[in-house]
Amino acid sequence: MRFALLHKVASYLLAISGFAALALSGELPPAALVLTGVVGASSFLLEPSRQALLRTTAWTTGWNLASLLVAAWTAISVVRGEPFLIEGVNFLCFLLANKLCNRRASRDYLQIYVLSFLMLIAGTTLNTNLVFAPIFLAYVVCATWALTLLHLRREIEENYLLKHSGGDSSERVEVERVLGSRRVVGGTFLAVTSVMSAGIFAVSAVFFFAFPRIGWNAFFRHQRHGLSVGFSDHGVALGDNGLIKDNEQVVMRVEFPAGRPFRPLYLRGISFERYRDGRWTPAPGEVLRRHALRRSAGFTLVGVAAGPRRYETHQLQKRLAGSVELEIYLEPMDASVLFAASTPLALSVPNRNQALGAPSLAIEGAWLEHGDDDDDTEGGRTAHPTDDIYAYRYPGGIRYTAWSRLTPPDEKALATSAFPSPARRAELAEYLDVETVPPRVLALARRITEGAATPTARAQAIQRYLTRELRYSLKLVHDARKEPIEEFLFDRKEGHCEYFASAMALLLRAVGVPSRHVAGFYGGEWNQVGRYLQVRQRDAHAWVEAWLGDELGWVTFDPTPVTASVEMRSGVTDRLRQMIDVMELAWFKYVIEYDLGTQMDLISRLRRWLQGRPQQGGRAPRPGAETSTPPL
Repeated sequence: MRFALLHKVASYLLAISGFAALALSGELPPAALVLTGVVGASSFLLEPSRQALLRTTAWTTGWNLASLLVAAWTAISVVRGEPFLIEGVNFLCFLLANKLCNRRASRDYLQIYVLSFLMLIAGTTLNTNLVFAPIFLAYVVCATWALTLLHLRREIEENYLLKHSGGDSSERVEVERVLGSRRVVGGTFLAVTSVMSAGIFAVSAVFFFAFPRIGWNAFFRHQRHGLSVGFSDHGVALGDNGLIKDNEQVVMRVEFPAGRPFRPLYLRGISFERYRDGRWTPAPGEVLRRHALRRSAGFTLVGVAAGPRRYETHQLQKRLAGSVELEIYLEPMDASVLFAASTPLALSVPNRNQALGAPSLAIEGAWLEHGDDDDDTEGGRTAHPTDDIYAYRYPGGIRYTAWSRLTPPDEKALATSAFPSPARRAELAEYLDVETVPPRVLALARRITEGAATPTARAQAIQRYLTRELRYSLKLVHDARKEPIEEFLFDRKEGHCEYFASAMALLLRAVGVPSRHVAGFYGGEWNQVGRYLQVRQRDAHAWVEAWLGDELGWVTFDPTPVTASVEMRSGVTDRLRQMIDVMELAWFKYVIEYDLGTQMDLISRLRRWLQGRPQQGGRAPRPGAETSTPPL
């Protein structure tokens, strides 16, 4: 290939690599993507140094005026409140198109390289996908080619004829002859520089993982867009989960240090008390308490205050006996909620306020910060028990450990269920609210549970009725003139999990059993390559928790007449997809959100592997692991 063409191709590959880092982030407006792509591709066929029209004053003046107008529009957009980074990236795209159409001398190519580098830097914030890794590697290789060839070109243009030509008339001819030569550089040059670039990349990676980290968030607010899961900490509207049932996006990965469990898991996220016109929300008092805690808490996570409680480590060991440990990596989502399987007992989460702080623990929603067990003031933080665990909108994925009790109550225990006493009934008034429930629904509840003497019997009777008499469907047409649950029970008689869960919760309340609507995930796909559970958006689910007395507490009931399972896909395409997901998880863990805590965990795992000891998951104490659910 001729030297000039090789340099041109290398320069365009470098520009494409920088632009791709932004284009594949999904953040740029379609107009910016199309215009930059079309103008950039067209400019490859143009040679401004040869075409007279492109060297006229009018052409240059036009581009300069356009640059001023775009710069002014960018400033106005930022003042109006548009994101500075996005507007700045749009301006970079225009400048890149400008320079590609006006490249004449070596300095123009150098400016193209600078613009592509700025795009790559912006891409590190906007593009957190695994695709950024090969783009970055391609950029390193192309940058080596382009900068080396640029240096050779400048030497040719500036020095060659001063030494080898005797007249100005022959200067252009001599330079063009050298630039058009196929013998200046060849395939060996490209191969050697590629190997050197790969070596530089590898050495840089070693320094990245080995050099002490304090975390990206110490300087910048790095944020990935939250995934939609059909609910949030503010409420859930009937119909939302049905809209995402065909979405394959992974929202969390769950690892089981003690072995994979027997059955599909209910990954509980959040419960709601108040129902009005097809929407579940927290009760007003709960909203105020949550808001106050969010403003005052110094930790990543907060809970709903319901009275102080403290736990010391020996109490923790006792309470977690027989529990199952889960290592959960949760993608950012539009619900600031943490998830745990079945009946959550404790959570161990990273303290974002310290570069390498001890993890915090929550037992049934009660906070405990690790410290000296014998010191009442320093050893633990005043804890607040709650049913749901909430988090600030963490700027990236979060990795934490959860301990849960997976075994449901047996029939003998369920037979001891009891209705709340008058004092307890007053405390649970929010879970017995039927203020807006239509009379027909109340009458149906009494008819279904006729002859059922205990809360358990009534819950089982309602669950059987819903499962047998109504059908599961995602194709719904709601009549806005009718109350959603009344229409579901008497007219349409089909719906998805949110309708079944809502109906059961209201029917239970109508017969004196406190209940609440619970949102989370159920089932998932077992990743055989990474040995973890992949939970997707389509696994979003809703069910019911009923209060069956002081001894049993809240018990799970699922009236939806379809069952989920842990999928086992073993085809070649499925294995390839699972391998990609394993790489994506590693990318997020050890690159995007790589901080000092992750670094120390990685070093600890490496040290144990080198010593030949079995891997032990989790960073916090793991009591009861030996009695966890046996693996398959």
